Amino acid sequence: MQVGEIKESLRTIRFAVRTASRLQDQMGFSYTQDMNMVESNWGKITLWSLAHLGALVATALTQVFMVKRLFDDRSFRHRIMLAAGTGGGGGGS
Repeated sequence: MQVGEIKESLRTIRFAVRTASRLQDQMGFSYTQDMNMVESNWGKITLWSLAHLGALVATALTQVFMVKRLFDDRSFRHRIMLAAGTGGGGGGS
């Protein structure tokens, strides 16, 4: 092996190392951008999940309130039904 061959081999190795280093830098930048996007999306998903959860709880409470009012003995509807004679007493005589 001669000196020229060794120099050419070293030049090839340096070029390959520089290329690999550049590619690693590019991948690192891409990774950083991707992580920022993931964190941003996670925040949006959390916000909308909480909004949907709030809507679900509000709907459930509204339904409970409405069903409870259906069977309230002091309600206006119940008094009208009693006055009309269809008081919902169940079995009558």
